[in-house]
Amino acid sequence: MKIKTYLLFIVFGFLGLSSVAQVVNPTLKTVDNVWRAHQMENGKPLIRNAAIAGNPYLNRNFKEGKLISRYNMKFPAVPLRYNIFTDNIEYKSTNGNVYALKGQNKIKSYEIGDTTLIYSPYYKSKNKLASGYFQVLVQGNTKALIKYTVYLLQAHPTQPYKPAEPERYTDVIKSLYLKVDSSAAIPVSKAKAILHLFPKYKSQLSRYIKDENLRIRKQADFVKLVKYIDKITSSTAGNKK
Repeated sequence: MKIKTYLLFIVFGFLGLSSVAQVVNPTLKTVDNVWRAHQMENGKPLIRNAAIAGNPYLNRNFKEGKLISRYNMKFPAVPLRYNIFTDNIEYKSTNGNVYALKGQNKIKSYEIGDTTLIYSPYYKSKNKLASGYFQVLVQGNTKALIKYTVYLLQAHPTQPYKPAEPERYTDVIKSLYLKVDSSAAIPVSKAKAILHLFPKYKSQLSRYIKDENLRIRKQADFVKLVKYIDKITSSTAGNKK
């Protein structure tokens, strides 16, 4: 037990956090503080997160999670979950407190149950860069990713023939992204956007998409195409060595 506590202390010391030993680092934010800051930034009245209808999580329940550092250090499993709305990985301590993990750029990947997440820069629009968490569908030099989004809808009072609605989260929205090596992830909804990224393989990829009758908006087809891209680009790179 002492060994496990010591190892967990190393994990959160590495991330700039320490909660297992009941010592709260100044950089540590509880989930309540994250939520409060979000509301203040958006000029909203304070409301308890639990009072909002709907689900902001990829999975509401905490699952056994593993963190892998950018130096390939592996840490002991801890309870984790992903909050889509605040875009934070949340950790549940042994005393039941929930914290938002920081130090994202020090972690290469988060394995929560059977889901792998990474933190990456991405194009939010054509000329606007942001950073956030993505689920990894295809690992490799070319990655297929999903960006999850949840919006918060305002409450509405009772109207004629329509009951009142509480403040609530929308259903989860899934957007497909492509990430090449360490570059920022790019949103893709059409084959044309993907072909533009690989001009050298344009004719080969066009033929593959046609022959396989792929529809990029379909997750299964998108995964199939990215696996093919990673295969042909990796083999070409290997032949050059």
